[in-house]
Amino acid sequence: MKRALVALAMCFVVSAPAWSGVKEDRHLEMTGLAQQMAQLKISGQGASAAYSALQAEYDQISATLGGDDPARTLADGQPAVDGRGGSAPEGGAIGIVPTP
Repeated sequence: MKRALVALAMCFVVSAPAWSGVKEDRHLEMTGLAQQMAQLKISGQGASAAYSALQAEYDQISATLGGDDPARTLADGQPAVDGRGGSAPEGGAIGIVPTP
């Protein structure tokens, strides 16, 4: 029994790095889709079939990743093309960040 548990644990240890790379690749793909959607919106094609297809692909990838939304298109409908959104909270002198 103990050997079986060790073998199972080793499977997770070996596959974890591979999975994290896949997730990062999917996030990059989603960011690219968001950039394409932003370009379509800028050119006035935000209601086009091409935009809808990109959004559907983005949503499908997001669902497979448990709801990940790296480009934040689901939050406000506007892709955060550069990935930056807002400023970091400011902490006190001892590094404690206040909560609202």
